Amino acid sequence: MKNTTALSLACCALMLLTPGRLAAQLPAALSIEARLGGAFATGEFGATGEALDAGAGYTASVNGRWELVPGVAAYIGYERTRMACDACKDVAFDDTVVDAGAGVGAIVTFALGSTGFAPWVRAGIVRRQLQFTSDGETVASRPGYGFDLGAGIAVPVVASFALTPGIRFLNYPAEFDFEILPDKSIDVSHFGVDIGLAYQF
Repeated sequence: MKNTTALSLACCALMLLTPGRLAAQLPAALSIEARLGGAFATGEFGATGEALDAGAGYTASVNGRWELVPGVAAYIGYERTRMACDACKDVAFDDTVVDAGAGVGAIVTFALGSTGFAPWVRAGIVRRQLQFTSDGETVASRPGYGFDLGAGIAVPVVASFALTPGIRFLNYPAEFDFEILPDKSIDVSHFGVDIGLAYQF
């Protein structure tokens, strides 16, 4: 997973360093975005006394967006969330859990006249895994498929850059193949508040 994250960030850095050359080869309505914020476990995932008793943490993501028609775009991205795991120490895991994976979906943007401000909503499908560390080794759940919802506003700053604060909610089922957890499946869900920096080609 570390290699996947590094590759995604390297690709985005390359695009930012060579915007002129890439702009001649890629669709005009292409943008890339990096996001960083907080994550808070909800439902069964964060409930006291449940299998994990997850808490708060942070999330980072990178995504690319292609405008299909004015105001509607498709996106694809990768996200990694690291959260506290109060119950993990009871089964010889470190006291954090990592939720990571890819997602695809659509974003609808509503331009507010000539102000440059643009509220947005998004919905997508995710493929995620929970990862745990024990004695220096990483173990993970089987990949699970779920959904991701979000909303926010794009605020132009300079040239082709915009800040994109937002909120989001994610949910998917995680199933385990190892015996040391008290439950072999759990409904993973968390709410987040984050901010992104987007670059429009």
